[in-house]
Amino acid sequence: VGHFGEQPFAAAGLSFAGGNQRLYLELLSKFNRDYADAVNRIRSALKSGEKGLSLRRVHTLKGVAASIGAVELEAAAAAVEKALRQPAASNTNELLTLLGERLASCIAAIGNALPDQTSKGAGIEHQSPGDTSLLLELLGKLNDHVQEREAKPCKELADEINSYFWPEHYAAEIR
Repeated sequence: VGHFGEQPFAAAGLSFAGGNQRLYLELLSKFNRDYADAVNRIRSALKSGEKGLSLRRVHTLKGVAASIGAVELEAAAAAVEKALRQPAASNTNELLTLLGERLASCIAAIGNALPDQTSKGAGIEHQSPGDTSLLLELLGKLNDHVQEREAKPCKELADEINSYFWPEHYAAEIR
């Protein structure tokens, strides 16, 4: 996987992607886009008393880390998850700090590797981030065309929607 192959988790992640380099690079790109602030979101949920939400977030991060082969990040997330499941874990902040450090290291390694892949035409295109108002507008237009059974405009709108970065948490915001 180019320069990324030097990273300790590249082989495991590429194996998880069935050896499909393009898929693996897309997974890495999505990971960097969607999970860079994961620890802050976990901390925020804890601060607002939403322990269940923080558990789901750390569990999801653990699973995604496993899917890209980031074993150390997965282990750190597992430790936080275990601590959150205990009634009076006193080391949660320390574990979250370690998780943040591992996540930052992983994000940096991926970020340093992806631009080289992009310039070599590996299929990862630069995409602009979309916001919820734009997504709602595009989905409204798409819905109109779906109701009218207009395939070509649906395809064009789907392509336009796919031309943006959409963080995973947008799904909850647009419902």
